Amino acid sequence: MREIIMRGYNEFEQEWVYGAYWYDSYISDSYIIPFGRQPIAILEETVGEFTGCYDSKRTKYFQNGQPIYEGDIVQCKVMMESDNSKPLEFIGKVEMINYMWQLTGINENKGISSSLLYARGKVVIGNIHGRRDEDED
Repeated sequence: MREIIMRGYNEFEQEWVYGAYWYDSYISDSYIIPFGRQPIAILEETVGEFTGCYDSKRTKYFQNGQPIYEGDIVQCKVMMESDNSKPLEFIGKVEMINYMWQLTGINENKGISSSLLYARGKVVIGNIHGRRDEDED
């Protein structure tokens, strides 16, 4: 069974918060409820789901690699169907497309997409919100 963990950015504390997502429709606010704690207000546009995948960069905080979330920007290598000889260096953002986690190309890779699952040498280099995880080094 996969873990369903959400992430959102708390602007007041200037940090990422991890846990369950809750939207209060009465007051139109978004919250992340860290496991066993009180809800913390977050910016709704920064909410992203854990993909179940990890990058290949191990640190003292992430011995199995950094968790990859929706909205992360990932650098990796992918094989293209048209060219079986050499993997393509690829930078893309993580999105849910057709019920699958996909990497959608950005910059020079715009217009190309690939499955996150089959990408090799994945490294999280940032996210679409311009904020980085505080524990990634």
